[in-house]
Amino acid sequence: MLEDHALSLLKAEHQAEKKGAERLMANLTPRTVPDLEAINPRVPWINEPDCLNCHIGFQRPENANVSAFNTWTSGQEHLYRLRSDPVLGLMCEACHGNMRFIQPITTTMAQIATISSRCSTRAIAKP
Repeated sequence: MLEDHALSLLKAEHQAEKKGAERLMANLTPRTVPDLEAINPRVPWINEPDCLNCHIGFQRPENANVSAFNTWTSGQEHLYRLRSDPVLGLMCEACHGNMRFIQPITTTMAQIATISSRCSTRAIAKP
């Protein structure tokens, strides 16, 4: 799948007429899509895989075979590092870790309460 991510970046570079992009693309073969035409170009650090493609409504994905590849965020405001849970107001990184090491959540509700109490002045539940 790394080839597909590289191709998505190189495709945007090629469209921007940057030298060398076409030469680098020639040595890569898409793995998860049928061909290069099926890959959507993206700009690094702006167009990243969108978490909400799999986590619809911030819920757990329906199965383990989901992929956010090829449906990129439309702008910085939708990036993982800037997104928070709408209920608790926790930044996604508080439970899932740094964006470079995204992992499934293994945090219990008790741990979330502890994290939230350090990050927010809002009440977690009504008394």
